Amino acid sequence: MPAIYIHIPFCKRKCQYCDFYSIVDTSMMEKYIEALITEITIRSQAKQGNQNNQGVSSIFIGGGTPSLVPAKLLGKVIDKLRQTYNFTDDIEVSIETNPTSIDIDYLRDLKSIGINRISLGVQSLDNQELKFLGRLHDSKTALKAIDAIQESGFENSNCDFIYSIPRTAENSEKPQIINSLKQVISLAIPHISIYSLTYEGNTPFTQKLNAGLLKPLSDNADFDQYMDITNLLNENGYYHYEISNYAKPDYECKHNINYWVGGEYLGFGCAAHSYSDKQRAWNIKKVAQYIEMMQKSDLSISKTEDLSKEDILFEKLFLGFRYSGVDLSELQYNQNPNTTSIISMLLNENKANIINKKLRLTAEGYYITDEIAIRLYDALVKS
Repeated sequence: MPAIYIHIPFCKRKCQYCDFYSIVDTSMMEKYIEALITEITIRSQAKQGNQNNQGVSSIFIGGGTPSLVPAKLLGKVIDKLRQTYNFTDDIEVSIETNPTSIDIDYLRDLKSIGINRISLGVQSLDNQELKFLGRLHDSKTALKAIDAIQESGFENSNCDFIYSIPRTAENSEKPQIINSLKQVISLAIPHISIYSLTYEGNTPFTQKLNAGLLKPLSDNADFDQYMDITNLLNENGYYHYEISNYAKPDYECKHNINYWVGGEYLGFGCAAHSYSDKQRAWNIKKVAQYIEMMQKSDLSISKTEDLSKEDILFEKLFLGFRYSGVDLSELQYNQNPNTTSIISMLLNENKANIINKKLRLTAEGYYITDEIAIRLYDALVKS
């Protein structure tokens, strides 16, 4: 099993845009960690027992805000994984953090339990934008956190940012994403992830959008920001290796690459997903219910889905175009006139290139990845 995901659902406060499962009640934290350890034990003894000898190359602890959990408790989870699965010598162990929940002592404790990659949720270095997004930190706190990450000895780190932030009365200045990035570039952070602000589920932002209280940026303005970001990072030595991810050489995120190449992974904790043997599985969402089930040594799977040939094809396209491209053989290039026509158009419009017999998207193509994947999928299944 090449990758493992651990979900930590606790947050101090929900952000205005966040649709990931999390709760602000941390009273069940210790019981939740015990439940995680139980789930690892149960699942290793069940379906995944024959996979324990496969080397695990990455672990990602996400949330929520995992850095709210004491390092000692996180260490128990990592120790259990280490006892249960073989780790590769160069395993990447990442954790998501927020600027308000880390300091140099905590980071050193994380390092001591085997974590070697920090992902920091900065989102912006402009105080107006941070307030608008509902973040707990200000720019000074974010910069202090970056300094602590570097001073504590973490060479591998990432900063998350959000662009396409609309202008409002409380956030009236011009978008500050370029200024924010320039500051982080000057600090030599090796990996930067940047996401367009989206309006998901029943989040406060979506409610405001539906009520006419919030107006998102136009597609043209969003695209312009995306290209400005890409050009700036490329000029400063960051390789645009996935739609939303830019890295210095050798600092690409192993864990996310495993998703994009269709690799298998195990997800532990409430709301976590797994993928193995062409089957997807979802854990239950509710923390209290998850803990109760683990206390009864009951598996927490709430739903499974066996992928059809069509599902697998679509995921190859959808995930492949996000990262290193899709083999031309999968697209029946020069055999299927429908796909050949679409590919020729993408090449002519500089939305894709053919590299090592793969159709790989350019920055302009990345911006419409979903549309391209759907068009090629329809051309293949309807031919």
